[in-house]
Amino acid sequence: IYDLTRQVSYTLAPAFTQGGRKYRPIVYLADFVYHDETGRTVVEDVKGVRTKLYLVKKKLLLRQYPDIDFHEIDAK
Repeated sequence: IYDLTRQVSYTLAPAFTQGGRKYRPIVYLADFVYHDETGRTVVEDVKGVRTKLYLVKKKLLLRQYPDIDFHEIDAK
C-alpha cells in the first residue's frame, strides 16, 4: 500500500442556506485511506458498533464515490 492517510473526510452533502438558515455539510470521516498495488483507492473503517447514522452515511459514501474499494473491519 502507499499514500496512507488517516481521518479523511468525504463530503456527502454540501453546506447550504435556505430561508436564512445555514445547514452544515454532511461528511463521512474514514479511519484510513490508501492506494493498493493497482492504484485503486481503498477506504478502511474500523467499527465496534454500526449505528443507523453510520449505515446511512456508508450507503451515501458508496453511492457518491463508486470508485473506492470500501473495507469494513470489526473492532472485536
